[in-house]
Amino acid sequence: MKSILIRDGSFKPFFRFVFVIAGVGVIFLDLNVWHTGWLHMIGFAVGGIGGFAARAHQLGIKPFEPPPYPAGWLKNRRAVKDVGVGDPDKPDL
Repeated sequence: MKSILIRDGSFKPFFRFVFVIAGVGVIFLDLNVWHTGWLHMIGFAVGGIGGFAARAHQLGIKPFEPPPYPAGWLKNRRAVKDVGVGDPDKPDL
């Protein structure tokens, strides 16, 4: 299924731009026009989502893609790390 918001594992450039501009716009409208005292926090969150999505795209991070490692890999790695056998950072007792 083709997504409207996501392309190549990240937000599309248009939506990244819209999130940033809408967030900054809500912040300025709240601080200068509406004076609610809490709506600027929502604008900050929306603008932050757009900003972090743009940075993730620049770094090549794809947050909406399945992980490249097999299922259960992290759990097995943590189990081996807890045992501590062969770990150069932990001394064997």
